[in-house]
Amino acid sequence: MDKLSDKISYYITGRDRCMSGINQFDYKIQTIDKQEAERGLKIVADLFLEPRLDLLILDEINQVISLKMLELEEFLKVLDNKPMYLELVLTGRNAHPLILERADLITEMKVAKHYFYQGTGAREGIEY
Repeated sequence: MDKLSDKISYYITGRDRCMSGINQFDYKIQTIDKQEAERGLKIVADLFLEPRLDLLILDEINQVISLKMLELEEFLKVLDNKPMYLELVLTGRNAHPLILERADLITEMKVAKHYFYQGTGAREGIEY
């Protein structure tokens, strides 16, 4: 766990996907990706037990599930234990229909223009 302030903590899971020296993203799914997704899900399960927590953002979780780094059923089991008072935000493309069914709010974003398609590589602090 790292902290931005006394009130904001964050956990980083996953491997470094920026290929060394060339600022390109590595899209391959490896065993370590699945292990890191499982580690992240364990962190989420533990955080659901924290009574002081009122907001939790799972960045790119939908993509993690879509790419089969994490099994949908495992995620849904953990989701079943979410405290009622906790605001849970799930980001990422390709949200599974079973996740969408459980959502209270769905916002869909689409790319109108992206610097990636103009040749800009992955940037530290933004993409990784």
